[in-house]
Amino acid sequence: NGDGFVVDGYQSASHPPMFTLLLAGVNLTGSDDIGLRRNMLALVGAAGVGVLTVASYRLACRAALPSLHAAAWTGGIAAVYPAFWLNEAMLYSESLLLLTGGVLVLVGGEFFYRPSSRWAVALGGALAIAVLTRAEVVVIALPIAITYLLAGARVQQLKSHAVHMMVVALVATALLAPWAQYNRSRYSKPVLMTTTPGVTLVEVTCDEVFYGELLGYYDLRCIPAIGLTFDESIADERYQAVAAQYLRRNAGRYPVQIVAAIGRSSELYRPGHNANLSAWLEGRGFAASFTALFFHLFLLPFALVGTLMLRRRKVPLGVFAGTVLSAVVAVAFIGAIARVRLMADISLVMLAGLGLASLHQFLQTDPKEAA
Repeated sequence: NGDGFVVDGYQSASHPPMFTLLLAGVNLTGSDDIGLRRNMLALVGAAGVGVLTVASYRLACRAALPSLHAAAWTGGIAAVYPAFWLNEAMLYSESLLLLTGGVLVLVGGEFFYRPSSRWAVALGGALAIAVLTRAEVVVIALPIAITYLLAGARVQQLKSHAVHMMVVALVATALLAPWAQYNRSRYSKPVLMTTTPGVTLVEVTCDEVFYGELLGYYDLRCIPAIGLTFDESIADERYQAVAAQYLRRNAGRYPVQIVAAIGRSSELYRPGHNANLSAWLEGRGFAASFTALFFHLFLLPFALVGTLMLRRRKVPLGVFAGTVLSAVVAVAFIGAIARVRLMADISLVMLAGLGLASLHQFLQTDPKEAA
């Protein structure tokens, strides 16, 4: 209605703008029907599955793996993977991240394979759009930059690779700056992407999450009363102060909490408990939560095979490392909620598809030819 990003009449930046703009676009049809929004997100999710399929195909071509098999496995898994379609049903912003994050992975792969200023511009744009969907994705830039610069040093092209990374940074900054400047104009405290770092950190810095049954998860009961304010930036500052005070008193326990959160997110620590929490606290339902758990555990060994095959064929893994790092950062600040590891799930599905394709190739190889 032209009022900008507001909630109950007050300025809000609880999320970056991309998902909100998508839903606002649906509202332009004159309907605010939940079913219509879910249908739109289903189309977005289908586009994301298509992007992952293409990315897997391109990667398999470079790794001399059966590209069509890799694309078919990746696309098929992505289409039915519960961790993807559950977000669409529940209207979470991660449903859009499947598309924008998938584009980032695809463009990142092309950038490594065909380094140029053109692909650097594309990577900067893809990075900015993904960050404007979920802010924690910004950390993916670090492994990409390190891997790319090291690759440049090995082939004595460090200068040109450094220039490309500068182009990526400049393009991404230029696209992120308008949102940051808009936030600066409406809040009394600095806000770059969102006003929620404080409250999410408070949810994971309390006794129940550090020492109790919810070790490594999050607890909404941890959120304290901070006094009435209609300025989200002030509220965020107060929450950050509460979290920082707790961390100072319990600094020795924080690494344990982080390791437990990563273990929960990867479903290697208390997986059944995690599924129950997802069903109960996140409202995903027990059948869907345990189906998602089964899929995740089933794909892990095949993803390991895919990773080893890419490593063996000297395919850069910087983009995949970045997706895992972004998931770790999200888990550290938000807790081991299944949906916040979506960037890592994108890598899991793609690597599993490549692993299954390589196993298919191995099983189809005639032993006499191999000898």
